[in-house]
Amino acid sequence: MVRFLLFIVFFASPSLLFLQEMQNPRPISVNLPPKMTASVAFQDAIANQPIPVTITIIRMAEQKVDPTSFLMGGKPLVVTFVRDEHPNPELIFPQEGPGSLVVSTYRFFLPPRKEGIYTVDSITAKVGEIDIISPQSTYQVVATVSNATLKLEAGIKEQGLIYPGQRVTFEYRIFFKIPIALSAEELPLLHIAGFQNVGSPVVTTYTSGEYTVQNIAQKAFTMQPGSYTIPPSRIEGFAFAKDLLGNIVQVPPLFKADSPGFSLQVSPFPEKDKPASFTGALGIFSYYARRVGTGPVAIGDTVEVEVVVSGRGDFDTVQFPDLSRQKGFAGFAFSSIVPAGVITDNQKRFTVSLRPRYASVKEIPPIIFSSFDSSLGTYFVGQTSAIPLVVHSNTPPPPPPKKTAPTHEQATPLPPSIIESNMPLTENTLQARHVPASLFATIVIVLGLLFLLQVIISKLWHTWQQEKRHVSSRELMLSALKEGDPDTALRLVREALLLGLYEAGITKELIEAPELLSKEGLQGEIQRLLISIEKSRFGGLSSNMGVKEILQEAAKLNYRLQSLRSAGRASSPS
Repeated sequence: MVRFLLFIVFFASPSLLFLQEMQNPRPISVNLPPKMTASVAFQDAIANQPIPVTITIIRMAEQKVDPTSFLMGGKPLVVTFVRDEHPNPELIFPQEGPGSLVVSTYRFFLPPRKEGIYTVDSITAKVGEIDIISPQSTYQVVATVSNATLKLEAGIKEQGLIYPGQRVTFEYRIFFKIPIALSAEELPLLHIAGFQNVGSPVVTTYTSGEYTVQNIAQKAFTMQPGSYTIPPSRIEGFAFAKDLLGNIVQVPPLFKADSPGFSLQVSPFPEKDKPASFTGALGIFSYYARRVGTGPVAIGDTVEVEVVVSGRGDFDTVQFPDLSRQKGFAGFAFSSIVPAGVITDNQKRFTVSLRPRYASVKEIPPIIFSSFDSSLGTYFVGQTSAIPLVVHSNTPPPPPPKKTAPTHEQATPLPPSIIESNMPLTENTLQARHVPASLFATIVIVLGLLFLLQVIISKLWHTWQQEKRHVSSRELMLSALKEGDPDTALRLVREALLLGLYEAGITKELIEAPELLSKEGLQGEIQRLLISIEKSRFGGLSSNMGVKEILQEAAKLNYRLQSLRSAGRASSPS
């Protein structure tokens, strides 16, 4: 019973503490000035109809909005309250009340306008004791589609400012009153210079009154701030029907539809209050860390730490910070390759390996992260908790003192009684202690046979293990070329090339880390490609080398490895 209680105390307690920390996240303390925006939704700006404008105010709970204080152009503005929202209070804030965040929504209508691009003037309001003002925003008024046979609309789904790395959705909506087969199309939103697409376009179809509407949505992002000009979009096509023989034929006239071009502005991240640890993460997150394993370690031993990022935002933009720039990590050695995270269930997990340099290291310091929330226009800084660590010196203990034989002066003669009690040596005693030479020869032969048997068994076991290997490097490479998911394809490429080096006899053992490869020759080429793959999987593919190019280069290297392997088999004796 006592042993069971000791097991619970020493082994279960750390796990319970970690679970308690995960279930009770540390709240992020904020004290933000109120902010206000006014915008017109893309689908609401219809020509010759009242135009609804949405006002969004982000404030602290104790900052109350005065609904009679709204002004536009210096004149009173009558607005209608829509709702108050508390974004993720259970994750970010301990409870609703003082210190929690509130998003308030109001609405008013502008007079009807003709087709064109217009501006929503700045609006002022009083929130608490602070007078706030909204920035100007533009919107496009499009013609009603009630009398059009074919109509094209283009725009951006997201409202407000856009920042580097932020995923935005470019949308086309094609309205068909009758079945039309498109014969030509120019849709520049699907491939914008300077933007990188995320996946393929998503096409959905629905009905709206007398129209069939085809919605085409493409997610994309750019890392470069600046102004981007979107050229006009155009489609054209013929109605189609069946003739008397059942063939599908085009029916004149040629229908055309277009959408005007527009300018898209990607704002740079604010320099004011920008944390040194900021790497482009978008959203509001919480951070936790735990050590994989327990107990003390020696200098140079590997200590694995798992870091979990959870919250609200774009996890693809969350990157692991540079530990060399953070306080307290000078006492550790770690790889210069930034670890790539894995996204699962609204979380992103990182695993980093640290090696303590000194016995004076007492803990794994907090790891500092930071992020930017585009809706609030505010930076957030968070950190993990420090993890205690015991590091032992690996200096060997001093050898025990040697025992020296006593000198003639120090020797103590044995008592006569002991000497007298010794048994006298006889011829029988000497013969009894004599071991025949034949027995030694037998022992040597048996030991030799046992050693030979061990060598044979070891070789058979090694051969069986080789035959047991479930896939070869060639099979892994073929799987990578067929794989549709980029992350899985890149992982298979890494395994195929490292296994190919071992199969070709270039490496004496199966290497697990690319940085352990030689920088020269074929190993150097594979090392450089694998390191570029790790960077691509973590930070997104670079503009000059995509998944397709990486697979092509990897296939060439794998072919060279297979050639070397075949040449080695041909030259080896049968």
